[in-house]
Amino acid sequence: TEDGAHVYSYTISNSHQHSAKVLNFGATIHQLHVPDRDGLAQDIVLGYQSLSTYLRLPQSGYLGATVGRYANRIKGAAFTLDGKEYQLSKNEGNNQLHGGSKGFNYQVWEVESVDKSNITLRYVSKDGEEGYPGELTTWVTYTLTDNNELRIDYRATTTKKTVVNFTHHSYFNLSGVERDAKSIMDHVLMLAADNYLPVDDSQVPVGHLQSVAGTERDYREPKEISHPYDCSFALNHATLDKLAARVSDKRSGRVMEVFTTEPSIHLWTTNCVLGKGKYNVEYGEHAGVCLETQNFPNAPNQPNFPSSTLDVGGEYRQTTIYKFSTF
Repeated sequence: TEDGAHVYSYTISNSHQHSAKVLNFGATIHQLHVPDRDGLAQDIVLGYQSLSTYLRLPQSGYLGATVGRYANRIKGAAFTLDGKEYQLSKNEGNNQLHGGSKGFNYQVWEVESVDKSNITLRYVSKDGEEGYPGELTTWVTYTLTDNNELRIDYRATTTKKTVVNFTHHSYFNLSGVERDAKSIMDHVLMLAADNYLPVDDSQVPVGHLQSVAGTERDYREPKEISHPYDCSFALNHATLDKLAARVSDKRSGRVMEVFTTEPSIHLWTTNCVLGKGKYNVEYGEHAGVCLETQNFPNAPNQPNFPSSTLDVGGEYRQTTIYKFSTF
């Protein structure tokens, strides 16, 4: 990187042909190989060929990255905690998006441990970084289980009361991304969400939930994506034993199921052109779909949203599982 830090790639795998390449830059999933219905393992996430492209801010698109300290948007790039206002860095108009101009996706993480099927990375965010209070120590563990799951476990502790909201930002394309990146608009999606979060004109939730019934956002029964989305859904269950989302691709037969401890999934359908990716493949509009499990956007400013506060002596924990199969 520009300041001389070394970036490495680590490979983890299970015993069923699933493998992932993880970068210590941004704790990023750079490749994820998953078999199709014929048993052919292919890469199914978007990514860039070179580090220099990941370093191109803010156009990097957060491809495969760990996003923090606060995923999604904080209105006015400010929040109040115990009567004190904290002004954050602004990187999307008047708001902060995905932790600021140099969020967790742009940091070199320390690899704490790595073995065949899992890797744990650690990052210490300084007190005041991007405007947030407290020195925050974060651990992310990626595991490829023999149940064909990519399991992501997050943990964090702080030296001052603060707010925390992490997410994983892989762009999935279940058709495979090694020869081309076909539009994901014909992927079939199910979301276990009766409600979504309506937003203002700067894409920040206004503070209440709205029923998906009778709208194009109703994915309670599986249907093709077919519309562009940049929308947060309130999940019916925030528990690992109930399905949060399911995506399938008729071309490859791949299925991805999502389970999470988080109350929301943000659905992003790549409503922009990301340019040239790895394998020399051009990423046009809708080249991937992100299912970002997280707390509600702007929760620090919405008392009726689930709390994002982390106290001194407390521990933030989150688990999200992406489980793969075929049909």
